[in-house]
Amino acid sequence: MDFQVLLTEISNHWIEIDDQTTCENALIHFWLFRLLPYIKLYSNDNISWTFTEILDLYDFDRRLRKVIWELVEHIEIDIKTKLVEETTDINWKAEHLDWTYMNNPQEMEKILDEIIESRKEKIKSVSNPDPTRLTTDFWKIIRVCSFWDMWKILKELNSVKLRSIVNYYNIHMQKSIQTFLSRTSSLRKVRNVWWHHEICLKNPWYLRLFSPSSTNWSRDLFPHIEVLLIMNKAIDQVKMIELRDELIELLKEWDRWYAIDILKIIWAPENWEEILMNI
Repeated sequence: MDFQVLLTEISNHWIEIDDQTTCENALIHFWLFRLLPYIKLYSNDNISWTFTEILDLYDFDRRLRKVIWELVEHIEIDIKTKLVEETTDINWKAEHLDWTYMNNPQEMEKILDEIIESRKEKIKSVSNPDPTRLTTDFWKIIRVCSFWDMWKILKELNSVKLRSIVNYYNIHMQKSIQTFLSRTSSLRKVRNVWWHHEICLKNPWYLRLFSPSSTNWSRDLFPHIEVLLIMNKAIDQVKMIELRDELIELLKEWDRWYAIDILKIIWAPENWEEILMNI
């Protein structure tokens, strides 16, 4: 590893190497490709940051992703549970789908077949060595399906059944089903950001989401955080409050460290704390 080349590259992004030993140890552990997105966050401002500050930024984002992941995980498990409870006969081991709940039974069968085929190794068992749609209970398919698969299954439910699921989350809007599908589709990207260890802050690939606290559509992280908390409130209000408070303290901690407006971190409204506390 040619540290001098890496240090030169870092310095070219207006980053001051304030502690070379710390810098070299970090590069050994993270390599430059993990830290470069954080370096580039502020390199365009022509303001000199220290490498230690960049590591703090990386750690802040890592802790932020941890809280966000837990919020997403609660939603994913809860929706999957409701899919099984609402569409199958529990007395028959959740294997018999009621096709009257589906918009298109053939399309649903195709989706389920694709999930089984792509995840056979996770479904295989002594009693089911060659999983197929005929041999695999629906709840086992739901257990191993991805967030994207889950969203596709949701879209195949008819409006009556889908509304009964949506009603759990207290989305009091005229187009509650469309809002729910939009939110779950957008949260899929937030989930993938964590799963693939991408940067949370100013990530350009978030899907556009209608912010509950404003009238604008946005790709910013803040409306996604709002939606995560709102949906978690319907699942477990006590746990939601715990994670919300952890999130607020984390954001305030960053603000105290560097006296940087929270708008520069996740482009939240100026009254972001009040908005989150009122959820």
